[in-house]
Amino acid sequence: MMTPDMVIDDPEDSIVMSAWKQRWRSKMKAANGYYNRLHGGNVSYRYSVQSQEKLSTVDPRLAGVLVEALKLGIIDIYINFGARDEKTQNRLFSEGKSKVQYPNSKHNIGEKAGRELSEAVDAVPYISGRGPLWDRALCCFLAGIVLTTAHRLGVPIRWGGNWDQDGEPLLDQGFDDLAHFELVRKER
Repeated sequence: MMTPDMVIDDPEDSIVMSAWKQRWRSKMKAANGYYNRLHGGNVSYRYSVQSQEKLSTVDPRLAGVLVEALKLGIIDIYINFGARDEKTQNRLFSEGKSKVQYPNSKHNIGEKAGRELSEAVDAVPYISGRGPLWDRALCCFLAGIVLTTAHRLGVPIRWGGNWDQDGEPLLDQGFDDLAHFELVRKER
């Protein structure tokens, strides 16, 4: 295995090695940052006031999963939606961003929906200096954190990247909603 401190005799190779050293050090720095966060690093994230307000409209079991996932300090999280009103739900449906109209989404609350709190939340990674990102890879990374946290807490949830929960995320889905997490009822 090559390491950045290997000696190169050929001057042309030293230029290549210099670039390689920079990439290697950059990757190691990033990996160490994640390791430090996982193992007691000093990174801590807090939900913005807007995200807190949206989480307050969500069933406490699901909201608790998102709060615990953020406490891990691995990645910052932006809450895009908790509860949705009729106008918002139907707009998202007409834009093709939702497959159901009001009151049939787990985001919907009120008499017609039959629930007081949303049983769904849309959450995406928040990257400092760039804001919330719906990047496919980052959303999958976040989903792993949220799903693991939910499993650890014993809260059954479904992710919009694996609707059928068959262990094949993204590959066999007709509609990917990578920001979506919802409560599911345990089968008896």
